[in-house]
Amino acid sequence: MEKVRNFVVLGGGISGLSAAYYLQMSLNGSKHQRCLNKVTVLENSPRIGGWIESTRLNNGAIFEHGPRSLRPFGVGRASLDLVNDLGLSDTVLPVLQTHPGSQNRFIYANGQLHTLPNNLGALFKKQPLFSQRLITTLIKEIFKKKSLKEDESIHSFISRRFSNDIADYLVDALCIGVFAADCRKLSVRACFPMLFDAEQSRGSVVLASLSPSKATQEINNERWTMWSLEGGLQKLPDKIYETLIDAGVSVMTSTACTSIDFKEMDTGKKVANVSTSTGTCIEADHVLSAIPSQALTSVLPKHDSTFRDALSSMDAVDVAVVNLQYNGNILKQQGFGYLIPSNQQSKLLGVIFDSCTFPSNDSQDSPSTRLTCMMGGSWFQEHFGSVTSVDNDHLLTVAKDNIRDHLGIVDEPINTAVKIHQKCIPTYKPGHFKVLENLESYIMDERLPLSLLGSSYYGVSVNDCINNSRNAVNQIIQSI
Repeated sequence: MEKVRNFVVLGGGISGLSAAYYLQMSLNGSKHQRCLNKVTVLENSPRIGGWIESTRLNNGAIFEHGPRSLRPFGVGRASLDLVNDLGLSDTVLPVLQTHPGSQNRFIYANGQLHTLPNNLGALFKKQPLFSQRLITTLIKEIFKKKSLKEDESIHSFISRRFSNDIADYLVDALCIGVFAADCRKLSVRACFPMLFDAEQSRGSVVLASLSPSKATQEINNERWTMWSLEGGLQKLPDKIYETLIDAGVSVMTSTACTSIDFKEMDTGKKVANVSTSTGTCIEADHVLSAIPSQALTSVLPKHDSTFRDALSSMDAVDVAVVNLQYNGNILKQQGFGYLIPSNQQSKLLGVIFDSCTFPSNDSQDSPSTRLTCMMGGSWFQEHFGSVTSVDNDHLLTVAKDNIRDHLGIVDEPINTAVKIHQKCIPTYKPGHFKVLENLESYIMDERLPLSLLGSSYYGVSVNDCINNSRNAVNQIIQSI
């Protein structure tokens, strides 16, 4: 009888889909065709793509309700390679370094927009939000003592090495844009490992940055800083799904994993019995979990309390996304958008100028302005109450009122959309690296046929998720 080898992927977001893709493509190699390899993807919701979701309006414009742009360098090379392999290269929308979307980013503070420094000359000029010239702050950082702490909050790290106002305005806003969270509660080692490593290896972030990095060289070579896809980023998970179906992978939507039980075979090898909400049970040689850590906790055996406790210690924030489209090109400022530091007590986290950065995804018949407002995050409960009972109309009103106050746009939008994403961005708290070490040690010590994927662990960006899935699959393939 032909040996059957089953692989189960939990989650049909970008992590799960890309893992299934890499797995299926690798198993198609002649070396592994001596077995009948089956890959199954279980997705709880009726759609695939996870937090990536694009909507095409009747007028042709695209609303992005989640991630919309990716960086082409660093771990982002894996994403571009995937796009090329899928035959989507012709739909890539690159944003050049000279584009306003690359050069102009703003912070809204003290009642006005402030352009972030984007050239060498700006370092020598007095900036309204900072108590001293940035060049002075950077020079002083070189002589700061190296900390021996294993980890600390991002705010603590930046305040210690640079200044309080850099932490309060610049980095606080950056963390809101990436994590929708308070930088006082985020781990610098987990969220910005390059900063942590720079201090540990060179004793200075500035000195480390003066050495030409591979990422810097890639930026200069690419000549573009970010990209999206014509028709919306949803094209990426859609194309992966189509490719998986053609390759014979079973992608089961509206099907949740309800339990995982590990058992040891007579050979000493461990397998996983994966039960689903449809009543089926799959004996899996390996499980690739790309669902949030909290969701994985709920399906693991009760006796694995150490493992479950580590997973459940991780948290995530809720984010509301409001898309607005206005008639005409009515933005006075051209750029990527603006973020709002938490000390401003705003109900908005930030606003993205979609029509400026990706005009190809605008209306086809007439000019328009597309904006995306982000709200909530670490402050969702404080500003809007319970995420399960918040009123969408209220969120829309808050968005329109803030756009009027911040950008002077008084027109009524011609199209709107409101989406609430529950527990969508993980919060990497100080000490996150120790939690990961404990999780990986437990999996190894117990010889569990399990891989941890997705944004709960090693990076929240789409690029991180795709790259981590590729690396995890490479490890699995090497082991078999």
